[in-house]
Amino acid sequence: MYSDFAEHLDSLECLESTRLKRAYLALIMQISVGGLEVRVRRIEGVRELLFRDAAGRQPCAAIVRPGSLIFCLRGPMLEWQPGLAAEAIRRFESRLESAANPSAEVQIRLESPADVDEMMEFLRLKPRLVSLGYGAHISA
Repeated sequence: MYSDFAEHLDSLECLESTRLKRAYLALIMQISVGGLEVRVRRIEGVRELLFRDAAGRQPCAAIVRPGSLIFCLRGPMLEWQPGLAAEAIRRFESRLESAANPSAEVQIRLESPADVDEMMEFLRLKPRLVSLGYGAHISA
């Protein structure tokens, strides 16, 4: 995460609202504490956060756009947990970015730090952290 510090700052600056910036920070903190490596990638103007496990697999990622932060459940995670895609679509139906896409990812908008908390709890990655200035303590 720290080797990408300048890229994280660039991604934060591109986000239009304080709420999305807080969601971004909450996401990278919780993913990191949850045991995944966070890397920033930028391809043809698209900003992505890549989340990798110790084996180099990428179970999830996030797309960073000025007006949105999109969490992507990717193939490895969907393969490890059969039924996860259907459960995520049901649970996050109102925030689905795209129910069907070419890569078969499930893409869910994260609009606030509370949305990040809900996603991490859903994925059972929620660590014990003090909230980043948006309310109550987070606990597993």
